[in-house]
Amino acid sequence: MKNKLIKTAAICALALMGSLQAMAQAKTLTGQVSDTGGQGIPGVSVIEKGTTNGTITNIDGNYNLSVENGKTIVFSFIGFSNREVIVGAQSVINITLLEETTDLNEVVVVGYGTQKKSDLSGAVASVKQKDIEAYATASAGEALQGRMAGVEITNSSGAPGSGVDIKIRGTATLGNNTPLYII
Repeated sequence: MKNKLIKTAAICALALMGSLQAMAQAKTLTGQVSDTGGQGIPGVSVIEKGTTNGTITNIDGNYNLSVENGKTIVFSFIGFSNREVIVGAQSVINITLLEETTDLNEVVVVGYGTQKKSDLSGAVASVKQKDIEAYATASAGEALQGRMAGVEITNSSGAPGSGVDIKIRGTATLGNNTPLYII
């Protein structure tokens, strides 16, 4: 009787451990990541939050990931808002990522990094390529003449091929008033 009781207890324990292990087993999660137009997005990171378990979407935006129930999956891609989804009983999760827009007019690239336009202590001026291409000139300096407020561009001399002098904030400004060129 005692042996039968021990055998029954051992069988119950094994069955219980097997069912607990089955609940904790990872399943293969599949799906597609697309934009608002329904087009699949290739290269999206699909990662189990807080781990290194992840993958990226293929050229059609499809993915496969082995993950356990109850875990959070993070979908992220440059230019799109991140999405987080908690894995439940489903084995297919299709996600639509929304475009994340940023106003680039407020950011200025300077010679030593990037800054917000409002944080700059100096003047910033820019000329678009199409504005320069519209006029036939002998040099880039001449192409900039009259295109930016506060910038004075004059010919060094009247000789052919001579350069130009570029001054910012006028010639009456004390100190160094030559510009920093960023191309």
